[in-house]
Amino acid sequence: MDTKNWQNTIKAVLNESDELVGWASFYTENNEFWLSLGLRPDLTGQGLGEQFVLECVRYAISQYKSIKHTIKLAVAVFNQRAIKVYQRAGFVETNKTVRNTHIGQVDFIEMEKHITR
Repeated sequence: MDTKNWQNTIKAVLNESDELVGWASFYTENNEFWLSLGLRPDLTGQGLGEQFVLECVRYAISQYKSIKHTIKLAVAVFNQRAIKVYQRAGFVETNKTVRNTHIGQVDFIEMEKHITR
């Protein structure tokens, strides 16, 4: 991902040592607030996912007043490890869709988390 194309929707996620650990994208679509994120591949499978997701959610709540009651995300059905992380972070499945991606059509699960301010 070329950071020159990130504009104001994609943010780098850094650790306490200012090292890149992932990215998060925050945007509104059809009057709904969406989160898209990715943890650096070499950091996956180490029990960091739930904290990473919750920190991204906290950031979104603190920075984006456009969030009404929920934060939504979409995850490929084949990404079972990520689905489990999102569930632990309080997201629940709301819908299934098929999306065109760079690898062709992929089944996705849409999930949402109810938030309070």
